[in-house]
Amino acid sequence: MNISIYAVIFLLGGVAAVIVMRLLFLFLNRPFKNIKDDQYLEQIANALQLPKFGQAEPTPRS
Repeated sequence: MNISIYAVIFLLGGVAAVIVMRLLFLFLNRPFKNIKDDQYLEQIANALQLPKFGQAEPTPRS
């Protein structure tokens, strides 16, 4: 009886550990949207040649 309870607790603990590690992986590898947004805004400003952004060099298109 005790062995089966310990086995269930061990399996639930393993599942919980996998879920926590997966959430940490997703959190640490999420793309930083602000950096991409800044790059897009800089490309738009360079394309429109807005004087507000100064003499920023155009970024190469990919």
